[in-house]
Amino acid sequence: MAEKWLVIDAHNHYIPEKAKALTREADGMDFTASVKRLPVGYRATSDNERRIALMDEAGVDMVVLEQSAWSPKVRHDNIFGRRATMRVTVCELNDEPKKFEKDWKSLVSHVKDEGSEFVLLPEMPFFPWPFWRRKRDPVIWREAVKIHEASKERLADLVPGR
Repeated sequence: MAEKWLVIDAHNHYIPEKAKALTREADGMDFTASVKRLPVGYRATSDNERRIALMDEAGVDMVVLEQSAWSPKVRHDNIFGRRATMRVTVCELNDEPKKFEKDWKSLVSHVKDEGSEFVLLPEMPFFPWPFWRRKRDPVIWREAVKIHEASKERLADLVPGR
């Protein structure tokens, strides 16, 4: 039986209709021009039902939405009526187990101290990068998957307020 891959669209914009109405040319650039040339995609930026249908047609399982204002002259606060900033932490973690544990503890502490709302981890944070070899090693791959499965619960350490 073939293994099914999880397909994630990691670059997808959500633009509420109110934001589209406020978007305009700024500093000589029309920020909507590039997407208006793709009318199906442009309409789907604010129509989540249509977006889901397009994802299903394309075989996409999950999407990471990016909330955009599309113009430096339009502030997110004006569109959404609430605080529009987010505390983001981007990190690297050491592959060596002892150093990884030290890095992880520092990361957890940083997330709590700084009130991070979004943490971007390396692609495979809990296991040394297995793709540095020329030939794929299924034993190493299975070990990486096993370690990540066992380590998923540690992600809860990064949830704000815990």
